[in-house]
Amino acid sequence: MQVVDNGTVRRIDERCIQAGTSGIELMEEAGSGAARLFVEYCGSGPGTTIVVCGRGNNGGDGLVVARKLHLSGQATVAFVLDGECSPDRGTNLERARALGVEIVEAGDRPAATLQALLGARRGRWIIDALLGSGFAPPLKEPLAALVAMISGSGRRIFALDAPTGIDADTGKVDPSTPVAERTVVFGLPRRGMFQSPARKHCGRIDIVDPGFDQEIVGEECARCSPAVEWVDHEFAAARWPRRPVDAHKYRAGSLLIVAGSEGMSGAASLAAVAAHRTGAGLVEVLVPLPVASVVDTLSPESLVRGLAATDRGGFAAGLSDGILARASGRSALVIGCGVGDDPDTAALMVELCAEISTPAVIDADALNSFARTGNPPVFSRDCVLTPHVAELGRLTGRGAAEIDADRFGAAIEA
Repeated sequence: MQVVDNGTVRRIDERCIQAGTSGIELMEEAGSGAARLFVEYCGSGPGTTIVVCGRGNNGGDGLVVARKLHLSGQATVAFVLDGECSPDRGTNLERARALGVEIVEAGDRPAATLQALLGARRGRWIIDALLGSGFAPPLKEPLAALVAMISGSGRRIFALDAPTGIDADTGKVDPSTPVAERTVVFGLPRRGMFQSPARKHCGRIDIVDPGFDQEIVGEECARCSPAVEWVDHEFAAARWPRRPVDAHKYRAGSLLIVAGSEGMSGAASLAAVAAHRTGAGLVEVLVPLPVASVVDTLSPESLVRGLAATDRGGFAAGLSDGILARASGRSALVIGCGVGDDPDTAALMVELCAEISTPAVIDADALNSFARTGNPPVFSRDCVLTPHVAELGRLTGRGAAEIDADRFGAAIEA
């Protein structure tokens, strides 16, 4: 599923309304989907669920959820901020009242009013429907105090569209932002939700389609360049190759792993085990000789070959031709996991990165080798790079904190 910014979702919403789907219809579908997920995940449970609703459309979504939970027999209170509100939120407030949903108005001291309500009504859950995803910190009073009250309530948080206080474009958060156990996003996931520190506030992310026209969604997503995909279960399953019933290991793909060093045999072992678990038919692991027996024991299904090692337990010099020859007969290659910082090993990794012709995942110390040898990063085609922030920093000459602050921008630049 494509990950987008708030502007893209706003355009999709506006175009769908222009095409004939009313805002109130979109709100009904969004709130109904969120209510279904809440019941599925949270069950009926003891006590009262409090739905905290803002003045905008996110509050309207919350009122739909409150109405649906009330109709399903769950004890539910809609805690609403009073004052001028969006038209669709106003409509849903009247619908909730008409069906007998208990409404508590926040008044001019919403934090105190919520505190009194929490004391009077036992329960496990607060549904956060205050602001949604279209917000940029900081929060202002009296809303900041109310959000701090939600965060400190000790109750589990179920957020609609986004936990209140996060910037869904940048990942920045207000200090009082609650940590949601689950966040239901309407339409498409936003980039900021996958960046720190917002990511830890969102919990598990689920997507609810509010009834968007998928042709419009496709057109607007096509405008996003470069495209950013969320590798969720649906995305991965659609790309997973089907294995013929008569398949054997030579027909299910072969992988060569060049990894490990003395003291880091686990990196090679974990890569091999993962390869078998994800369906590789044949896995061959090349490791420095001192760790070959360890890897052979931890991954008995693999072909493990020990190569010449340096005094420090890394790969020795002069191995590139042999490794490249073995790689040419494999479907794919993994190099770099835990190969260490030995100078000879680093020089070998630099050479392999530039010369391999097999599709490859290049990881960890293979990426660090460029900085260690002073060579500019050069990679052959059909490579996937998997750096953590420090490794990408070494590749690009930037600090890890700078990269962590904008992972999307750093990856695009790299």
